[in-house]
Amino acid sequence: AFLLNRSSDLLLQALSVRDLFIKQLVQLHGLSVQKAQAIVERYHTPRALMAAYQAEGSAGEKLLANIRYGSLNRLIGPVISRTIHQFYTKPLFS
Repeated sequence: AFLLNRSSDLLLQALSVRDLFIKQLVQLHGLSVQKAQAIVERYHTPRALMAAYQAEGSAGEKLLANIRYGSLNRLIGPVISRTIHQFYTKPLFS
């Protein structure tokens, strides 16, 4: 068990905040690695994204909708933008 914990600790140390942010984002339904990378290019950390949400106020749900991703230059879109907004701004228990 100790060796398992030790190796996972080393793995986490090797990952940057950006890497962990991408890993967190792709856990959300509909979010590909390409979409997550495009978001993290603009907002390097969860803290930066949350600060942008605070600054936007009620328009925060649309904050990520116009970010382009991938070789086809597609938009993230309003549905995924709203999903991410809710994940980072809604209280856990409401």
